[in-house]
Amino acid sequence: MITEGKVVSIQGSDVLIEAQTVCIHGDGPHALDFAKHITTDLEDSGISLHKISDIV
Repeated sequence: MITEGKVVSIQGSDVLIEAQTVCIHGDGPHALDFAKHITTDLEDSGISLHKISDIV
């Protein structure tokens, strides 16, 4: 979604999307580790991250 501008539907077809924000939700036992992993991967890919409160 972030790098390719698309997501794959449950039917398997590409859906074009231009997302301005990405929200991560979860309350499972591994939610924090999952969020940290996503953050690291995005930053390592050169994608800058900002709190929504910093940009509105």
